[in-house]
Amino acid sequence: MAQYQTNQSEDNIQDLNFEEAYSKLGEIVQSLENGGLTLLESTQIYERGMVLANYCNHLLDDTKLRITEITQNNNHSRPHEDE
Repeated sequence: MAQYQTNQSEDNIQDLNFEEAYSKLGEIVQSLENGGLTLLESTQIYERGMVLANYCNHLLDDTKLRITEITQNNNHSRPHEDE
């Protein structure tokens, strides 16, 4: 597992879409739950998991903001019922 961690840089996380990042996060959770890792391996994949979790939250926040903006723009472009 340590090999996996050293071959994966945090930079490539931004190349992932939400579904890919969330899937990788799930794999990390599964690995941690299964056990059998050294302390170093566990720490490294936990750290990567936190980076992935933060990235997923960032993508969700961006999407929520975009949906809010779309909704507000749509509401402003509609004629009011009393007009």
